[in-house]
Amino acid sequence: ASNYPLPYPSSREGRASSVEFELPVAGEWVVLWGGEGRDENRLSGFYPGQRWGMHLVREVDGATHTGDGSFGAQHHCHGEQVFAPAGGEVVRVVDGLADDAPISSGSSVFGNHLVIEVAEGEYLFLTQLLSGSLTPEPGDVVERGQPIARVGASGYLPISPMPHLGLHLQTTPRPL
Repeated sequence: ASNYPLPYPSSREGRASSVEFELPVAGEWVVLWGGEGRDENRLSGFYPGQRWGMHLVREVDGATHTGDGSFGAQHHCHGEQVFAPAGGEVVRVVDGLADDAPISSGSSVFGNHLVIEVAEGEYLFLTQLLSGSLTPEPGDVVERGQPIARVGASGYLPISPMPHLGLHLQTTPRPL
């Protein structure tokens, strides 16, 4: 048996953030991917910048969507409000990417997304956001709990080929 994929090493290994985060959603959500090990978090082995990231979805009666789930709007998390999990300065905003198109490998990895500098050298990415719903602009300061966007279907990752809210912390604001 192969050990691939293995978690990527990190210069932040064993050093927790000093920032206190809140979940960026209201109500009950499910962690589709998240945690330190590769069995519960495929991000840890395939995407080094998202090693400790999470993908969140909503389930209703055990299902993430209605219909066949091939369109974003069929998913229960689509259009749900996203709140700033921590205060900080918005350093990157990508908006205007097509939303509610069939989920496909031709989509951008992060789709519409925000990057918030939550501490020196700590950048929080919130991804897969609804086109036109991102309210902050680069340079804006957001407060923890402030509404900032809605969940969309503008991005694609092979390990989560459905609408979801992605979030991860990096030491740089540069994607990937």
